[in-house]
Amino acid sequence: ISHLHPDEYNEKGIFNTQIDYLLYNRGPRNRFRANKEEKIRRAMELLQRHFDIVLLSDYERFTKIVLKLTGWKGVDMRHHNSFNGPLNFTERELDKVRRFTELNGDVGLIDAVRHVYYGHMDYLLE
Repeated sequence: ISHLHPDEYNEKGIFNTQIDYLLYNRGPRNRFRANKEEKIRRAMELLQRHFDIVLLSDYERFTKIVLKLTGWKGVDMRHHNSFNGPLNFTERELDKVRRFTELNGDVGLIDAVRHVYYGHMDYLLE
């Protein structure tokens, strides 16, 4: 978990947080030491420039919209690329991840995406 801490931005960890993956993919994390507000601004700019659809959740609702617009029939798909075993974390570990993702800008990015994108396709259901 220590690789998530903002003091370790240039360290490549086992995994990146959401905002770091969006901004830096697999390269060095935040080599220019942007603060979390700048990272959130840049991430939102990338989303708005390069992505037509942004989803945080509610995938079934999105599927319903696409099927309604296209007239396609739904297809059941097997769930791939997931871990089916138990995940065991201590309260201390979860608190660390929460604090690190807050300091890093991930929490702010999720909030910004909710404000900008949630419900942006509702007019298609009318």
